[in-house]
Formats: sequence, C-alpha cells, structure tokens
Amino acid sequence: MAITKTQEASTTNPLLAITAIAANTQQLYAEQDVSSWDAMLFCIFHAPDSVTTPTKGTAYIIEGSIETSGNSSWTPVTSFVTGLTASTKFDLDGTEAVGQTVIEESATTGITVSEWVFFKDAVLANSEWRYVVALSANTSFTIGDALTNEHLNTTDVYTKAEVFRAAIDCGNWKRIRARCDNNYGAGTSIAINARVLAELVKYR
Repeated sequence: MAITKTQEASTTNPLLAITAIAANTQQLYAEQDVSSWDAMLFCIFHAPDSVTTPTKGTAYIIEGSIETSGNSSWTPVTSFVTGLTASTKFDLDGTEAVGQTVIEESATTGITVSEWVFFKDAVLANSEWRYVVALSANTSFTIGDALTNEHLNTTDVYTKAEVFRAAIDCGNWKRIRARCDNNYGAGTSIAINARVLAELVKYR
C-alpha cells in the first residue's frame, strides 16, 4: 500500500531579496536550520545586468551541513549554471501599468518566445521576472503573467534571464544554504541581479 504524505506545515523565507551582485564576486544566502523540517524548496531567479557575453556563467549551489554550527561540513547538494548567451537590453517604449501583459516595444530584436526576461526597475525591489509567450516583431511582446508593479519608460529589460527550482530532502541535514558563485571557473563574469526564495515543509 502506498504511503501518502500530507503537508502539515510550511514557511516561506526570502533568503535573498532582489539583489545586485557584482562581477567576479560570491554571495552566500542566509543558512536555514532544517533539523525539524522534512523538505526545502528553492526558487532561484537570475538575470544579467550586462550585455557582455559571459564565458563561464553563474553557478548557484545549494549546500547542506550535517553539523549544527561551524563551517567544516558544508557539502554541495545540487547546483545550476546559467547560460553563456549575451543578453539584449532595451528600454520600455512607455509606462506599463500594473496588470499589463502586452508590452509595447518598437525594437524587439533579441527577444525570444519561451524565454524569461527581467524588468529592472529604478527601484530594484519593484523589479520582476516574466516569461515571454508571444511576440509581434518591432511592435510588442506578451508576458504570461501580468505585471505586479508599474514600470516607467526608463525601466531596462534584459533578455536571457533564468529561473531554477530545486526540492531538497532535508533528511539528516542540520542546515541548508545557497551560494551564488558569480566568479565561476574564473571566467568572464558579468554583473547580475538575483533573488532566492525558500519554503520549508513538514509532513505528517
């Protein structure tokens, strides 16, 4: 007979708000005590902040520790490395209101259907990742989910954004954290923007 797990409790932790990370640097996200939890879900949002072509990408590494303190047992659990295609940057043609899905754009070169784009707002916390579902060349592109914030015509939009998900079995791990290695392989690195969310789950 199959055993069915029912979620008993969960908590969502913003390990890293939308943050600008310079080229050739690393960023550690807040470690989480997972000793009393069963699983941890990571949602990682990545976006270029440059149109330079990276040669090694950016690595996002989820690490676990079997110790409750100290740094002697951090071990990679899983990782993701971003792509090596240069981003295209453009400014919005005009103000795009909250709830908008059709984004007016007179120069759509570089935008691809079925890719993520990043709306980099002047207030970084208001920035957004969105998935492109349709394109009308040199007229507009359509995003799959409506905008949460208003974006002025000064908002930069970057192509080649990426989103990753990882579900980690907490098992015997005592702590779990994530690392952004924006100097991966000591290759050509670019400035980026990143956001990391995590949900801790307990089953019964």
